[in-house]
Amino acid sequence: MLDVETPLHIVYQKTMTELTQPLARNRRKSSEIERSRTDTASVQVIRRALTLLEALSSAGGPISLSDLSRSADLHKSTALRILRTLADSGYTVYERDSRRWLLGPGILRLQAGARRRNDLHSIALPIMRRLCGELGETVQLANLANDEICYLEKAEPPQEVRILSEPGSRRPVYCTALGKVLLSGLAEDELDRLLGRLSFDKFTEQTITDRAVLKDQVRLVSETGHAIDNREYNRAVVCAAAPVRDDSGAIIASLSVSTIGLDAESPTFAKIIEQTKAAGAEISSALGWRAPGIP
Repeated sequence: MLDVETPLHIVYQKTMTELTQPLARNRRKSSEIERSRTDTASVQVIRRALTLLEALSSAGGPISLSDLSRSADLHKSTALRILRTLADSGYTVYERDSRRWLLGPGILRLQAGARRRNDLHSIALPIMRRLCGELGETVQLANLANDEICYLEKAEPPQEVRILSEPGSRRPVYCTALGKVLLSGLAEDELDRLLGRLSFDKFTEQTITDRAVLKDQVRLVSETGHAIDNREYNRAVVCAAAPVRDDSGAIIASLSVSTIGLDAESPTFAKIIEQTKAAGAEISSALGWRAPGIP
């Protein structure tokens, strides 16, 4: 309610506010509806692409556009548009002579990646369990995921104090032994870009927050074959980690042993480092890697 003596400029401001607020709400609602429609359309395209790939796989060989679109229950123009997009990335191939479509080499890359992951889990877990039994300490396997480490597997002994590192959970790369090993597998420019994206939060008094210091430790991994987390993420935990390599020698994961209350300079921890490196090399060997000089 406006008083009759309210200045005209205030009356104008309030009137404009009352007029523009509904318009702003409508614009926001329209924007949300548009985003929802875009998301729905994107999901629909992905589903159609997967349906086409499955139809190509079921065909068992080259198949015509007509038969393929019929099998996928899609209009020919829609199927053709998606097939051409998939072909750009190598997931489908068009045979001009027969005018038929078939799966491309991109599918083999996906298949190989899935097989390597399955092989990694099935090969690593028995070795991890054996190492856990020998040392009485928690053993973990992790890979690099979106600038963090992601735990893949875990073997732990029965003990009152547990280390929270469940498969699927994530930790920073810069203050974990697992992370330092994974960083050592990156090319120099890729490493610099990743480190540039990190915020380097401090978790304990020992946490490394200097990029140059971290890079020195990462370089050291290549020389020694292992990394150490000396109470950098958890002030009670000291870890040793070693690389896991595929048949090309690329570091695809890292293996660690986590200890509680152990001195990183102790003879016991030195033995743990060596056993961790040996277990990492055993997994790598089973994946097809051969160290230089080994026939």
